[in-house]
Amino acid sequence: MLRGHDKGYILPVQFVCCFNLLCVSIMTPDQRFFLFTRVCLPLRLSFAILARTADKEYVRQAGLLALLPAIGFWLIWLTGIRPTSTEGGGSSWWNALRPVHGTLYALFAWAAMSGNWQTAWVYLLVDVMLGAAAWVVNKDSSYNT
Repeated sequence: MLRGHDKGYILPVQFVCCFNLLCVSIMTPDQRFFLFTRVCLPLRLSFAILARTADKEYVRQAGLLALLPAIGFWLIWLTGIRPTSTEGGGSSWWNALRPVHGTLYALFAWAAMSGNWQTAWVYLLVDVMLGAAAWVVNKDSSYNT
């Protein structure tokens, strides 16, 4: 039985409201700042740290998983199916970096599955550092608005 958030559970209505906030409305610069610094970067950094500290089999499986965002980044960039974004304030200022992100994830996947599993994590770390640097220098990112 689902209870209120005071018991540690999220009601379906609360979930729908959060989903709508992320997917329907344009986010404020403060919301975008929070999302990028508290969700996006930490998740990507966690993936890099896990790849650095995990055993060979886990890294190989993570390499397979990393093919999904690699293909996704390239597909979105090549087809232009997502030129705007709610999390970007209406524009996807990082669109030009999608092939770079896709390539870095593909390189991680290749390294993880081809025997270079001990150093594969470096590609993910470079991706995180590139994303953070691009966010700081881009005039349209939430860092600069």
